Amino acid sequence: MSDGGEKFVQDGNQETRTKESSQKETTDIEKPRQKLSKAERIALRNQASLDNSLSTKINYLCVQDESTQNFGEYQLVQSLETVSRSTIVFTSVSSLDKEKVGKQVWIRARVDTIRPKGRSAFLVLRQSQYTLQAVVSESERVSRQMIKWMTKEVGEECLVDIYGSVVAAEVKSCSQHDVELHVWKLYIVNKVKARLPIRVEDAGRPDWQEGVHVLRDTRLDNRVLDLRVPSQQAIFRIQSGVCQLFREILLRESFIEIHSPKIIAGASEGGAEVFKLNYFGQNACLAQSPQLYKQMAICGDLERVFEIGPVFRAENSYTHRHLCEFIGLDIEMAIREHYFEVLDVLERLFIGIFEGICQRFASEIELIQQKFQISPITYLPAGQNPRLHFPEAVQLLRDNGYVLEDLEDLSTENEKALGKIIKEKYGTDFYTLASFPAAVRPFYTMPKADDSRYSNSFDMFLRGEEIVSGAQRIHDSELLETQVKARNIPLSSIEDYINAFKYGTPPHGGAGIGLERVVMLYLGIPLMDSSELLQDKYGFSLEDYSFLFSSQPKAVTQELTADNIEGTIPKDIIGSYFLNGPGLLQIDGDWFHPFDGHGFIRSLTFRGDGSCLYRSKFVETEAYLEETKTGHGVYRGFGKLSGGWWRNVRAKIFKVPANTCVIEWADNLLCLHEGGLPYALDPKTLETKGQYSFQNSLAANVSFLAHTRLDKDNNRLLGCSVVPGRHTRLTVYEFRSDGSLYSQIEHSIAGLCYLHDFCFTKNFYIFTSSYLQWKPLSLIKALAGFESLPKAVTSHTFKDADLFLIPRPDSKLDLEPVSYSLNEPLFTIHLGNASEEDDKVAIYTCSFKDFVIGNEFGYYPCRPGYFDPRANGGGAPQYLLRIEIDWKRNHLNKKWIDHTACDFPEVHPHREGKKCRYLYACASAFDDLPFPFQLVVKYDLFQETKEIWHCGKTDFVGEVIFIPKMDVEEEDVGYLMAAIYRPKGRCVEFAIFDSQQVAKGPICRIRSPQPFPYGFHGSFAEDVVA
Repeated sequence: MSDGGEKFVQDGNQETRTKESSQKETTDIEKPRQKLSKAERIALRNQASLDNSLSTKINYLCVQDESTQNFGEYQLVQSLETVSRSTIVFTSVSSLDKEKVGKQVWIRARVDTIRPKGRSAFLVLRQSQYTLQAVVSESERVSRQMIKWMTKEVGEECLVDIYGSVVAAEVKSCSQHDVELHVWKLYIVNKVKARLPIRVEDAGRPDWQEGVHVLRDTRLDNRVLDLRVPSQQAIFRIQSGVCQLFREILLRESFIEIHSPKIIAGASEGGAEVFKLNYFGQNACLAQSPQLYKQMAICGDLERVFEIGPVFRAENSYTHRHLCEFIGLDIEMAIREHYFEVLDVLERLFIGIFEGICQRFASEIELIQQKFQISPITYLPAGQNPRLHFPEAVQLLRDNGYVLEDLEDLSTENEKALGKIIKEKYGTDFYTLASFPAAVRPFYTMPKADDSRYSNSFDMFLRGEEIVSGAQRIHDSELLETQVKARNIPLSSIEDYINAFKYGTPPHGGAGIGLERVVMLYLGIPLMDSSELLQDKYGFSLEDYSFLFSSQPKAVTQELTADNIEGTIPKDIIGSYFLNGPGLLQIDGDWFHPFDGHGFIRSLTFRGDGSCLYRSKFVETEAYLEETKTGHGVYRGFGKLSGGWWRNVRAKIFKVPANTCVIEWADNLLCLHEGGLPYALDPKTLETKGQYSFQNSLAANVSFLAHTRLDKDNNRLLGCSVVPGRHTRLTVYEFRSDGSLYSQIEHSIAGLCYLHDFCFTKNFYIFTSSYLQWKPLSLIKALAGFESLPKAVTSHTFKDADLFLIPRPDSKLDLEPVSYSLNEPLFTIHLGNASEEDDKVAIYTCSFKDFVIGNEFGYYPCRPGYFDPRANGGGAPQYLLRIEIDWKRNHLNKKWIDHTACDFPEVHPHREGKKCRYLYACASAFDDLPFPFQLVVKYDLFQETKEIWHCGKTDFVGEVIFIPKMDVEEEDVGYLMAAIYRPKGRCVEFAIFDSQQVAKGPICRIRSPQPFPYGFHGSFAEDVVA
């Protein structure tokens, strides 16, 4: 190694020092040495040595030479012609285990992460899907200069050669978890020369793990880096393994491999979904499958053939079942007597593939399990997996409540349902369905001998989805021509194919398999990422859904113009509409659960002249002022703050953001939340006045429920406070129009229960109790800052919910409070209305049969700002339920009115506590998705019918508020108002409906001057006109 001041020029493959520059630099260095101390001279020499190592490239053929420095960057590897090549033997990372301890090895790998620590550094090396920890520590072999150079020059994704000693260690974060490498030499093979658009570590992070996550589009835009993710590597290796096993097993079964044309004259399956192209002036298309050529091979007496090749289908559909290009695994074989001979081969084939993958790729499967939390498939030995005929499958579905015709093809949902039924009955994810209706199979499928309505065809299923489609083919040319004509396929386009069957063709059958689908279903992971699958099924993406929870930090006051209004605002709407909900969901790096977002009041004031004033302001609670002043989260609330457990355990726990309900009462606009007293605002200016105690009727520590009820007949506001515990204590209040207390009643409920809403009649307060239980271990973790607080409780699935009738103070009935079991552990958040008739009380609720606490709105505590609607609630959706109580006979009846997932039930405000015919709600457009809402629903409770308006595939609708027409008493005469959230336009609209013609859609849309997060509850005040 040369002195630090020497400068080099390159002459061919030799490096020589320039005398002149060397003398000059020596002089330059010697001058300051006369003025420096010994320590300073040593430091300068070390720095000069480091500078030299940064500028000098190492000859990669000489790294074994003891005179070569043990760190640096290689010269460009250009396959130099040399007398002898390097004798370095590289070791694969995957082979490093305890047996290699004490040995010195060379490794070429990428730097996954690097973490300097004092006079040492820790690297995670990545080679394909395998990772290894490497430690660089100052020693006789490793200088301080080497460590300093390495931390400066070696970055993530650099390709490096490393020589070192294998040492026993426990490293749980790496695939090679029982050894690490102590580095002696390190050379850069090729550096990263541009800023990394994504980190491989982030792209590979599981959804459930805390940290940065990379969305699909960003990953695909940087596919080269995405392919380096270990789990992606594992998937590709397993996919390769499926092909290898497919080939091996079929070769043992006496098949031969063929390669068929991919540019053909006509559709190979008689469909129109082909990619057409101009073939030197002639019409041609890309092959939909090798089907016709496989059969022609059988006609040529090849007897058993298979092919692995690309398949092209011009199907304009956004699902993993309809790919435009995929790899087909196809077989065709002559049969002796029955097409089940093909099934016998296929079953042996798949059992062999399943077992081969499990044996050969155990480490890959383990890696994928860590990423996706997958469950292994279940199957029976070859010959024992169920084979059902189509009519048997139809009957199984009918027996389980599904409605379908005898000859109706199975829908995707029917297939998945059948998969669940078969797994429960037979204990396998792998089964065959045979004898499909002839009308739903291709033209070349042999009709069933004893019933031509069916065919000799089959599909094989895995996890409730088709992985194989096959059949016995028609081998008689006359029958084949008849089928071609019946399907209106031009004979000229497949003339060669038809002619091949005129020369005596063996009976035969075959099948087509989709490689990607087999891998996807075997592993139990999505072919596309979470966002794509969401859009595939529901029509909106994760980005669309996340718009509902995008933070809005600004308050706005603006007179709206014609540019903001589509249609005409009805002139008989006079007053103000208020909407409460979270506004500020992010402060610095802290994302809040929607229940913890700071209260944000949005108002529209209508003056009766077609004009409209929009105003928004934050409720200036104690928590809002504290967190906006500090510039970061101070409270944990329902979620977690960024920064790990230590910050969360030190944070305040309960926040009162006043972000749930809003109502005008006693000249105040009351903003409510479960955690404390309401906050009072000026109804016209939205300026915060402070906490409101109803003329000191409520103590400062009272937890007042978010929902109140308005008794119009008595002009009183009804509210409730709750003290949870082993016995839940609730106090029901009634307040006069001046805010003073009229009455209060206390009641105790045995057990910890959830109360959020209630309703009333002339004689009763009505509550439903959804019981909860603590999870002790999760509670400890939550208090220690490792989990969010909702994870510490769960709905009590073994305790039936109760309904309570508590007599009001003015009731003339001589009754004590009474409870009724609902006979199942229902979970009720919102109640619609209640009424009395004779000795009966009718109550309408929106209730869950199953509810999982902790992922409300699909919020993930470990992923800041990430929301996934499929995680919302985690159980069965909420449905509209009618409960009827005969309190004299002590009898209760329940009836589910509808099986549409709905919530936010609303009635005409003058009908609260009275019998009503109409109820309005928001609803999901999907049976299996309780939220978000895309439907406005009007229920006729007498006829038990409904009227629906759909806001659109990518839009969402908020709570519906009923605004009565002035001086009109009829129940259904008025307007509905709801916020419509439009992610594609990044805007929110307020929609006004004619309550008698909901299905026709809004009669007026008012565009908000600002987007804002999803609002919870609103109200309308007739006497508030700014």
